[in-house]
Amino acid sequence: MTFQAVLTEGANEVRFQYKNVALGPANPARNAAQATVGVRNTGAPANQQQIAWSYNVPVVAEESALQFSSAPTSTCAASVTASVSIDRQEIVYNPGIQRFIQIVRVTNMSGAAINGPFTLVLDGLGSNATLANASGTTTCVAPAGRPSITSDRTTLAPRASLTFQLQFSNPTKAAITYTPVVLAGAGDR
Repeated sequence: MTFQAVLTEGANEVRFQYKNVALGPANPARNAAQATVGVRNTGAPANQQQIAWSYNVPVVAEESALQFSSAPTSTCAASVTASVSIDRQEIVYNPGIQRFIQIVRVTNMSGAAINGPFTLVLDGLGSNATLANASGTTTCVAPAGRPSITSDRTTLAPRASLTFQLQFSNPTKAAITYTPVVLAGAGDR
């Protein structure tokens, strides 16, 4: 068997390039049939830091390559909208701060606790209004660019609630419309 391991400096990649693995039809080790193909860290398998691509299976082809990478991946927070009830109070104008205010109560309707943090996303917010106290906009959960506000609450027990106070800037004073979406857990918004 002829192969080489290529380590790419600074890229966290290992590529195995296989040249000759057939070894003849009578050889029981042909095409990696008696090998484990993968990568592992020091202390594996006890520390579970290994990736096995194949184990004693003849799946490696002549002149093929396998690449393993530890490039960081981004995970998005999950929508829990179906597991909660959302009660939106009437939007009222506060002349003292010259903004429209709305209280939104989110209640866990599932039978299990939901882990935070919690983010209320305003999907389809009309162009006449902006969320003045937004924590940010969505970047990971499509579509990107929706205004959102985040609570640092760490958990929401069954039947427990949390509230968001929304402050809108709305110079036209036209109706403020949006669809609420609730995201929860670790991950990008």
